[in-house]
Amino acid sequence: MSGDQGEFFRVTEVPRSTSMSNDQGSPHHLVFDVDKGRHLRDEGIERVEVQAFSGAVAGVVRGLGGMHVTGEDIRRICTDRGVTPHHSNAWGGVISGLVRAGQLRATGKYRQMADVRSHARETKVYEVMGRVL
Repeated sequence: MSGDQGEFFRVTEVPRSTSMSNDQGSPHHLVFDVDKGRHLRDEGIERVEVQAFSGAVAGVVRGLGGMHVTGEDIRRICTDRGVTPHHSNAWGGVISGLVRAGQLRATGKYRQMADVRSHARETKVYEVMGRVL
């Protein structure tokens, strides 16, 4: 084999009209592309990280049963305990997920945020449902 092996093995797409027969147990559509494989691998790792992060936050929140908190409070408590996301934008999705799951219930009250980057804007206050573990 001469030349770059990465290029030697790169096949971007096999048209469906030339698919392999099923009697060999081969799929109808094959893609051999290292870059696409890396991208899919990284997406999979990120999904697992997000799920692990969400579960870790949910575990911390379960321990706050009955308390009234904001998303910012949850972020501060989790961060103090070493629970941090791969990206800061993950906090909003996790808080929304806890509301959908019934672990947090909006009280109808609002409180100003303390993080200076939030410019004292108002944020919802939630009641943590369930009991303290």
